Amino acid sequence: MNTFVYDFMVALFYAIVRIFFREIRHVGTHKIPKFGPVLFVAAPHANQFIDPLMLMTTSPRRIGFLIAKKSFDRPVIGLLARAFGSIPVSRPQDYVKKPKGTIYLPDPTNTPLVLKGIDSTFISDIATHSTITFSGGTAEVAEVLSDTELRLKKPFASPEAIAALTLASEPASAGVRGFKVTPFIDQHAMFDGVVEKFADGDCVGIFPEGGSHDRSDLLPLKAGFAIMALTAMVKHRAGANNLPPLEVMIVPVSLSYFHPDKFRSRTVVEYGDPVRVDTEWVQMYARGGPEKRVATGKLMDVVTERLRSLTVTAPDYNSLMLIQATRRLYRPLNRKLSIEENLELTRRFAHAYGKFQENERVAELVKRVAKYNKMLEAYGLRDHQVKTVSVGGTRELRLLAQRLLSLLLMALFASPGTVIHLPIMLIANQIAIHKAKEAKAGSTVKIEGKDVVGTWKVLSTLFLTPAFYTMYCFMYHLYLSFGQGRPFFSWYCFLVSYLAVPPFLFSMGVIGLQAGETGMDVLRSIWPLFLAIVAPQSMTAPLRTMRTDLQVELSALIGELGPELFGTQEAFELSRIVRPSDVDISNRYAKDYVRRGRRVPGSSGAIGDFSWEEVDDKEWDDDVFLFRKCQDQADSPASEYAPSNSSNSYLTMDDDDRAGRPLLTGNRSQARLRVRDLSASEPGFRRVLSSEDIGKAE
Repeated sequence: MNTFVYDFMVALFYAIVRIFFREIRHVGTHKIPKFGPVLFVAAPHANQFIDPLMLMTTSPRRIGFLIAKKSFDRPVIGLLARAFGSIPVSRPQDYVKKPKGTIYLPDPTNTPLVLKGIDSTFISDIATHSTITFSGGTAEVAEVLSDTELRLKKPFASPEAIAALTLASEPASAGVRGFKVTPFIDQHAMFDGVVEKFADGDCVGIFPEGGSHDRSDLLPLKAGFAIMALTAMVKHRAGANNLPPLEVMIVPVSLSYFHPDKFRSRTVVEYGDPVRVDTEWVQMYARGGPEKRVATGKLMDVVTERLRSLTVTAPDYNSLMLIQATRRLYRPLNRKLSIEENLELTRRFAHAYGKFQENERVAELVKRVAKYNKMLEAYGLRDHQVKTVSVGGTRELRLLAQRLLSLLLMALFASPGTVIHLPIMLIANQIAIHKAKEAKAGSTVKIEGKDVVGTWKVLSTLFLTPAFYTMYCFMYHLYLSFGQGRPFFSWYCFLVSYLAVPPFLFSMGVIGLQAGETGMDVLRSIWPLFLAIVAPQSMTAPLRTMRTDLQVELSALIGELGPELFGTQEAFELSRIVRPSDVDISNRYAKDYVRRGRRVPGSSGAIGDFSWEEVDDKEWDDDVFLFRKCQDQADSPASEYAPSNSSNSYLTMDDDDRAGRPLLTGNRSQARLRVRDLSASEPGFRRVLSSEDIGKAE
């Protein structure tokens, strides 16, 4: 790895991903060992080639990733992979083929290892140690005898597979057609390359799910990462091969995306506590045989558990929807949770839902939350907007006019940059859609292929932008030459066209980006503001009442079940992100908030007077789902790479708690005074747990 090239490329892509993503948060980088070999194990692999960029741009250490040789051999991807010091890996699933002919068992009882073919070409299509698979059956090839006969290592275990392969009286009407052959690939060279990197004290990154996907649960982890770590430590264990001892630290990494295929979305990269490989496992692995498999399994179990503790997973789409909706209801009204706190709360709700979903009170609450979500959809509101629909008046009418005017101004500012960059965005989007269809067609685990969309938008834009900028510069050059009569080859034309125009185009893009984002924030606040003015109290009161009741019931249920989830009452209280004082304030605020000007008892400020003046970009999107449930998801094929209960949807994170900028409309001092008044009268109001506090409590 050339460190200069690596650092230059990381700096370049840091700027690129910072443009594509609105916010990138990284947590736990202090946990990464500063020296020695480190194996980064990251999941879920939900954004193809962007995932390694997230680690390289947030980790303080240089990382060489394992990359599929299929991708490594592509012109553009391969060039970048070599610059980053990546290690190519030949994956068997990338070389699966469908040989012609029909296979059958001539005598399943007496010769179960003999497999024959009709119109087959075994010699050219199948190699020794390849795996034959079809619906219901899998077997390894021990020896290819001829084009129509081979010998299996072990017989087919499934009765269904044997029945399908058994010939009837008419051979042409039986047997199996359309079977697949997965070749055996020797990975010794790849493992040797990884061990060599570890011996040099370098870092290696791997996505153990085996490939990117767009499912809501982790795919079963491959054993490769455990074999790499154990192999390196066995080879360098004390007194072996005259090599110095080596300890490989495994750092689990969670990648949580907020709308990963969308431009200007958000992501959180969280590094977990390093996993130290037990010396007993190393000794077991060195002895080989069954103990080698046991040692690998033990290390895999530990790392899998650590990864699951860092990620948010759900069994299906509806469960995820309820988990996220419930978490929004639990959000305190007296303070804003950080993006890390929201992520941790979502994990805890997912864990609690899996443990207590059979509880009667939990089941009843789930039904009520689902009903509340349907009412929100009917009103066209987000959860955080429910309290605002009761505060209509002349002030809101005036503010609506101000918002519409500011929306017009933002549109004017955004227009030049949008017009300049619109062709780039449209072409990149079409390329990404095409690549998503290709990825879905070539995979057995992808739902919609959305995990490749962000990658191809970035790559396409990376090459389209210079091309279009060059075209714009040349067009301006022609204008100066033929429109203003300047000599075509004059220094003036070249300097202005190719040195002054590109910064101008980029500046217009930045201005358009900022104005467009602010304009969209304003646009999304128009409907609830309009509804607050025109909707009568009787129309929206049931929705507010339902939300208040759900909030109170949820708080009580968490107080009751929390100690059971964390083991003891003390552990539960120490680990709380939303403190009891926050819950009490929120519940009283929700109950007393009926119309403008109502106050929370005991507070000296009119915090019940909702402030329309501050609308930042966190206030609009509390929709947690990137993709709507697709009609064909239920029919998505399962495979050996995906668990049978995999979700039919793609997990995305809740995006309602964004750290945003307040708009420049209205008077913000009133809202600050209300917060100051409440903080003086309510102990614990300003208490906010940092990510380090959460980690210590856990």
